[in-house]
Amino acid sequence: MGPAELPEKTVRCTDGANRGPVEDSGGSSGYRRIVEVLGDPGHPEYEDVAGWYKYATGEDATTFAPTVFDASALNARLDELALQLWPEPPTDGEIDAVVHSVHWFPGPGSRRRTAADPGRLPQTGLRQGNL
Repeated sequence: MGPAELPEKTVRCTDGANRGPVEDSGGSSGYRRIVEVLGDPGHPEYEDVAGWYKYATGEDATTFAPTVFDASALNARLDELALQLWPEPPTDGEIDAVVHSVHWFPGPGSRRRTAADPGRLPQTGLRQGNL
C-alpha cells in the first residue's frame, strides 16, 4: 500500500472498528456501561438506558450495534466537516442571491453615510458602488 492520493481538502477514513460512543454517554466508562446494558435486554436498567438511547440518537435500542463500523457513513460526515474547515468561495448564484436582497440600500451620492466613514453604508461594511 502506498501513499493515498486524494483531492486537496479531502479527509478520508480507510478502515476502522466499532461505532463511536453515543454523544453525552459519559465518556469511555459511561459508554462501556451502555454497551453492557443494551447488550442484555434482561438487565434491570435496560428500559431506562434504552429510553435514553432513543432520546439521544433517535434510534430504537434494538438497532444498537456497537461492533458495526460504517466507513461510508463516516466519510459522508467527514465530507460535511471538510466543507466547514475549507469552505469553497461562493458561487455567482450565491453572491447574486445575497446582493440582490440588499439592492434597496442607497446608491452613490445619497445622504445615508456615517460620520466615521462617509463612504461606507451603515452596518454593512460594503463600500457604496460595490453593489
